[in-house]
Amino acid sequence: MKVDWSKYPPLPEPPVLPAWRDTPEREAYWDERSGYSFREVPFGGPVWTAVFLTGAVLMYIFAPALRENYLYIMLFALVFSLPMTAVYAVGARMMKIWKLDRKYGGYPGIEKHPDLSPQIEALLAARPDYSEEPFCRVWPTEDHARIALFLMKNIDFYRRSPRKMLYPNDPLLLFLYGREWRWGKSKICFPPDSFYEDAEDVLRFPAEEWSKLDLDTVTFGEVVERCLAAGAPAGTN
Repeated sequence: MKVDWSKYPPLPEPPVLPAWRDTPEREAYWDERSGYSFREVPFGGPVWTAVFLTGAVLMYIFAPALRENYLYIMLFALVFSLPMTAVYAVGARMMKIWKLDRKYGGYPGIEKHPDLSPQIEALLAARPDYSEEPFCRVWPTEDHARIALFLMKNIDFYRRSPRKMLYPNDPLLLFLYGREWRWGKSKICFPPDSFYEDAEDVLRFPAEEWSKLDLDTVTFGEVVERCLAAGAPAGTN
């Protein structure tokens, strides 16, 4: 989506950041790998039952003196199942990663994306401090300003902003830059799903559309324009 910058107030020259995306193969590898978490490890009843029975059988074999006392056998099996389940979870995840490495050729130890933190930090350090009134003045209409202000306030629930001025023609990576916690390092922070859900509920911009944005080229202004095109209410604040 192209933005008609002629309708905007005069803006500073946009910063030029190094390419942030990697090769399509490596991007696909990391997207698939990051999408798999311990929460997706198939535990379920069969796994718990298998681990528990394994513990009971081991107890029965290696502790013949306790074969008469099934309570001890069951207690051992229960205690045994806890670390074994953790081992199973780690093993299942490592197996998944091993399969991905074979599928894509593997990129172990290689960072997902180049770290642009030093460039962004130096760029923002030279800018004026963020203030709501001048921020709203860089947008062509009140509707644009309301949407941009909502996005700024909403993302600050999820990352600590450097509190520096942003402009419509800035790369969206500057909008995503901040700290995930008070003492954390400033970096490009992707907010949780609830941020995108809030944008969908308030601005009517579908959550899945964010994943389609090319972070090498998309600007803050384009996101605001997309929200307007999606039918964001005029009263957004």
